[in-house]
Amino acid sequence: MKCFEKLVKNIICSSLPASFSTLQFAYRANRSTEDAISNLMHTTLTHLEEGNGNYVRMLFIDFSSAFNTIVPLTLVTKMKALGLNTTLCHWIFDFLTNRSQVVRVGGLTSDTLTISTGAPQGCVLSPLLYNIYTHDCKANSSHTSIIKFADDTVILGLISSNNEQLYLDQVDEVAQWCQSNSLTLNIHKTKEMVVDYRRQQQNYSYTPLMISGQPVERVTSFKYLGVHITEDLTWTVNTQYVLKKSRQRLYFLRQLRKFKVSTSIMKAFYTSAVESVLTGSIITCFIIYTVEHPRSCASFTMEDSEGFDDFLKNVDAISELVKELSSADTSSHTKAVERADSWLEASKRKAHQKGAVNRTVINSRNPAAATAQADFPSDPDTSQEAFMRLLEKDAEERRKSRKAKEEKSNALKVRGNVAFSQGDYQTAVQLYTEGLLQLRDKQELYTNRAQALIKLQRYTEAIADCEWALKCNEECVKAYVHMGRAHLGLNQYAKARECYIRILEMEPEREAVVKDYLFQVELAERREQEERSAQEECQKEQEEAVEVVSTATQGLLQLLRKLDKPDEMSLYYCGGVELLAHAITDCTGQTIFRLQKGFSIINDNHTILRCLLQKSQDPCAEDLCVAVLKLWKVVCQGNETNQQLLMEWACVRHGVVSLLASPSLAVRRECVALLATYSHTRYGRCLLLDNLDLHVLVKHLMKCFSCLSDLDTMVLSVVEGLAQEKKFCQQMREEELLSSIVSPLTCALKSMCGQDQSSLSFYISVIGRLIHDAVICKTLSSSQECWEAFLVAMEVCISHENRDVLYSLLGLMINLSSDHSPAIQECAVLCCSRCCSLLTDPSGGIITRAVGLLSRLFPQSPAAVEEAVQSGVVKKLLKILKAPGQDSTKYSIRALAHCTTISHDARTQLCTLDKKLQVLRRLVCEGEACVAGNAALCVGHCMSVPGVARGLLETDCVLLLLRHAAADANADALQRNAAIALAKLCQAEPRHMVRLRELHGLEILHSCIKLIA
Repeated sequence: MKCFEKLVKNIICSSLPASFSTLQFAYRANRSTEDAISNLMHTTLTHLEEGNGNYVRMLFIDFSSAFNTIVPLTLVTKMKALGLNTTLCHWIFDFLTNRSQVVRVGGLTSDTLTISTGAPQGCVLSPLLYNIYTHDCKANSSHTSIIKFADDTVILGLISSNNEQLYLDQVDEVAQWCQSNSLTLNIHKTKEMVVDYRRQQQNYSYTPLMISGQPVERVTSFKYLGVHITEDLTWTVNTQYVLKKSRQRLYFLRQLRKFKVSTSIMKAFYTSAVESVLTGSIITCFIIYTVEHPRSCASFTMEDSEGFDDFLKNVDAISELVKELSSADTSSHTKAVERADSWLEASKRKAHQKGAVNRTVINSRNPAAATAQADFPSDPDTSQEAFMRLLEKDAEERRKSRKAKEEKSNALKVRGNVAFSQGDYQTAVQLYTEGLLQLRDKQELYTNRAQALIKLQRYTEAIADCEWALKCNEECVKAYVHMGRAHLGLNQYAKARECYIRILEMEPEREAVVKDYLFQVELAERREQEERSAQEECQKEQEEAVEVVSTATQGLLQLLRKLDKPDEMSLYYCGGVELLAHAITDCTGQTIFRLQKGFSIINDNHTILRCLLQKSQDPCAEDLCVAVLKLWKVVCQGNETNQQLLMEWACVRHGVVSLLASPSLAVRRECVALLATYSHTRYGRCLLLDNLDLHVLVKHLMKCFSCLSDLDTMVLSVVEGLAQEKKFCQQMREEELLSSIVSPLTCALKSMCGQDQSSLSFYISVIGRLIHDAVICKTLSSSQECWEAFLVAMEVCISHENRDVLYSLLGLMINLSSDHSPAIQECAVLCCSRCCSLLTDPSGGIITRAVGLLSRLFPQSPAAVEEAVQSGVVKKLLKILKAPGQDSTKYSIRALAHCTTISHDARTQLCTLDKKLQVLRRLVCEGEACVAGNAALCVGHCMSVPGVARGLLETDCVLLLLRHAAADANADALQRNAAIALAKLCQAEPRHMVRLRELHGLEILHSCIKLIA
C-alpha cells in the first residue's frame, strides 16, 4: 500500500503549481527547520532596518490535533481548486473516509470504530495532504507574513508607524479560517512576542491580542523549532541551552571512554549526540546573517560574540580529539587521552572561576590509576559487554526497589482506605503519608489524603495535595474534584468553580456531575449571603441605638424565644407554631429561623415530638401536627439549605413517612404538601430519595390516592417529580412497588367517565414519566391491565373530542408498543380499529400519532392488518403519504409496508389506487433511508399483482432502484430491499432486463447476493 501511496504522491506533486505554499517548509524537498527559522529572522531584521519606528509582533500558533481534524470533503474541494484530477480527488476522499480502527491490548480487541476525519498516522500521503489542506492560509498584505513548518505556524506583523490594524486583522482572519476548516487553536499554548528596538520601549503600548475572546499570553522568549528566540534577538539563551546540553552529553562520552568502549562506538555517539547539538543551529543563528546582513548580525550578537567564538573553538577542539582517539597509532591515542583529560580539567577550572555551578561530578583521580582499579579487561569487546552488564544490573536493582516500594505503598493505601471508610480520618492521613514516603509520585495517595484532609477541615493542606497529584497527572479529574471541595470549604467560590469547569473541559461527558458540583458552589455562596443578611437584621434588634427595628424580625425572634420553653401544653405550642409560620414570609425569615436554632427548638421539644410520632392522646395533637407540617413547608419553600437541615433529623425522616398513613385527612394533606415542596427541584428530590424509606413512602403515598379526593393532584405531582430521578425508577422496577403505583392509575382510567377527563392528563403523565426507564417500559408493555385501561381512556377521549389528552395518550401507547408482547397482540385488533377511525381527524398531530401506533401494532397482529385493510386503511395511508410531513410519512410508509407484506388485498388496493406507483417511486427517490427502504419493499410486494410491472416500462423505476442497490453498504436494509424489488420487477416483466443491462445492473445485483442471502 505504501508503494501505491508513493506513486499517488508523485502524481499529486507533479500536478501542483510551482508557487504552491512557498512559506511551508515541512515535508518538502530541500527544506528544513533552518530554512523556516532563517526566513523568520531575515524578514524580521529586514523590517527592523527599514526605519527607526518599526517593530515586529510574532504570534506562535499551536493547533490541537491538527492532522486528526482534516475534513476530507473540504480537502477534496481544495484539491479540485488547485486543478488536480477529479478521479484522483475522489480516490483521496475514499481513502480518508470510512476507515476502520480497533484498539488491541494483550489478547483483547475493542469494537470496530469507523473514522471519516483526519489523515492516518504513518501514512505516506498524510504530510502532503496536510500541506494542501492549509495552503490557503496566507498573509493578506505585505505587512504580514505567515511562516509554516507542518502545524508550527508563525504570524509576523511588520508594524510601521504604530499601525497594528493589519496585523490584528490577519490574526482574526486566521482564527476564522481555522474555525471554517475545523482546526482548533490551543489558546493556552499560543504565545506572542514583540521585537522592538525603539528607545524607551516602556513609553509604547501594544494593543492586547485576543483570539475568540481569550487573551494571548505575551512572552519574552520562545522555543521555535528547537531554537530559543528572544525579544531582543540575542542568542544568549539559546547558546546557554546548547552548551548545557552538550556538556551533559560530553560527560556520557567520558564515561564510555572510562569503560574502554571501542572508538567506533564513541565516534558514533559523538556524531549523533554531541556534534548534532553543537552544529544544529549554527547556520540559523550566525552564518546566514553574517553573509546577508553583517550589520544586523553584529547588532544582535555583539554581546555574545566572544562566548560564541569560544563555543566554536571548543567544537573544533573536540572534533580533533575524537579523530585522534579513533587513530590506530597507540602513541597518538595515548596523547589524545591526555589532551582530553587536560581539556576537561581546564574547562572545570574555568567554570569555577566564572562562578558557575557544575552539577556534573568528574573523577579527579589519575585516569590510569582509576582504570587500573576498575575490574574490566583491556579488550574493547569485553569492556563493552561489562559496561552493558553493569547497566542491566543497575536497571534490575532499580526495578526491584521500585516494585518493593510500590507493594508497601499499595498496602498502606489499602489500610488507609479501610480507616477512611470507618471514619478514622486522622489515621487515614497518617497511613497515606507513610505510603507517600515510599513512592512520592503515586497520584492516588495524594488524592486520597486530600479527601481525608477535607473531612478534617484542613482545606489548605488538601489543596496542596491536589496540586501534587496534578503534577503526577495533569488531567487527574479526582484532584480537581477534591480541590474544588477544599476551595468551597474555604469559601473561595470562584476558585471552586474554576476547578469544576476544568473537569468539564477535560471530560465533557461528565456534564451532569459537574452541574451538581457547580450547584453546590452556588448553594454555599447563596447560603453565605442569606446568613449575612439575616445576621444584620438580628443585629438591629440587639443595638439599643437603633430607633426603628424591623417589626417582622422582632416578632419572629420573640416567638422563637417563647417556643423554646419546655413542658407546655399542646395548645400553647400549636398556637405558637401557627404564629411562627405566619411570621416567616421571606428568605430572610427562613434564614433567621435556621440561625436562631429554630429546627432544634421544634424538633427537640418532647411534646411536639410525641405528636409527630402519633404517641400523644392530647385532643390538640392533630392540630399541632398540622401546624408543624405547615411550618416546615414554609421554612423549606425554595430554600435548599433548610431542606437539607430538616432531613438531617431522624424524627422528621420517620415522621413524614408515617404521617402519610394518618387517619386524619388534614395531616395527610399537609404531609403530601411538604413532599411536593421537595419534589419541585432536583436537589429536593435527591434529598427525599437519600433519606426516606422509599418502599414505605410510595405505598403510603398511593394510599392517599383516591379518584374522588382533592389530594390526587398533589400525590401525582410528587410521584411524577420523583419519577424524573433514575434512582427512583431503578427501585420501582420491583413488581410489588410498581404495581402499587400503576394499579390505582389503571383502575382510575377504567372507571373514567366524561366528567373526569381533567384527571386523565395527570394519570397519563405519571405513567409516561415512569416508562422512561427501559425495564419499567417493558413490564408495562406486557401488562394486560394497562392496555385495557388505555383502550377505555382512548374511547372516552374520542367520544368527548378531548384531543389534547388523546394526543398524549397515543404518544404513551406508541412508546409502550415498541416491545412485542401477548398483551399487545390481544388488544391490537380493537386498538387498530380505533386508530383507523382517527386517520380522518382534523388534527394533524392526532393523525400522525394514530398512524404511528398502527405502524407499531401491525407487525404484532396479522389479524389487525387484515381488518384494517378491509376498513380501507390503504387508501387513508396513501392520502397521508401524498401530503407533506416527515413523521407522518415515516409512520405511514412503515404501516403500508407491513400491510403489503401480510395482505394480498392491500397490494391490489394499492396498485388500483396508484397504477404507476408514483407515490412509492417519489419516496424511493426523495425519502430518507428508512422511508426509501420501506417504499422499495412495497414496490417489491406490488410486483406480484398482474400488470403492475408492465405499467412501469416507461418509468424510471429501474434507475431509482438500481441507485439504491449500488449505494453505500452502511444502508444495508435499503440496499437489500432495492435489490429484491429490482429482481422481482425484472422477473415479472422481462423487458426491464434491457434497461438493466444498459445500466450494468446485473453486476450490481450480483454484488448484492450476500445481502439478499
